[in-house]
Amino acid sequence: MSNETKNQQKLNFIGTKPPTKPAVKKYRPDTSDNSNSSMEELNSINIQLQAMTEGISNLREDLKGMIKKDEVEMLITNTVTNLVKKLEENTNKKIEKLINEKVNEMQAKIDSIDFDNKNLIEKIKQLENINESNKSTLQEHIDKTNEISKTAYKKANYNEQYSRKTNIKNPKYPRK
Repeated sequence: MSNETKNQQKLNFIGTKPPTKPAVKKYRPDTSDNSNSSMEELNSINIQLQAMTEGISNLREDLKGMIKKDEVEMLITNTVTNLVKKLEENTNKKIEKLINEKVNEMQAKIDSIDFDNKNLIEKIKQLENINESNKSTLQEHIDKTNEISKTAYKKANYNEQYSRKTNIKNPKYPRK
């Protein structure tokens, strides 16, 4: 019998034990009550067997209700997967928010540069117009100066010719 108990597997049950019926105390019969006591013992054993059967049935029901290793692994995997997805979504939202902020900032700078560029183009056109008008004014001034210089040249030639008039030998005025 000791070999049989050594080879039997022990049940490891973690948790609360299901309630069982209290064992019926055995009655110690006298020698004269031997036949009555055997019946009572059989009844007592029968009651104990029924209680043990109910306990085993309750244990089986409890085992059916317990979570299996595969179910725990699947539950953990699903939980971790969901957490990773939520983390990715939150990270993506934060990244998109930062990108949108930077894009808006860059767009504002581009708009500012575009505005400045348009202002500079207008100023360049105004300066070109002023330059063109100055050019035409200067050309007119140059033309007038050229005419004045031609007139002055002609007058200078005339004056020189007039001043030479007295240098011609005149019998009235001898040269010395």
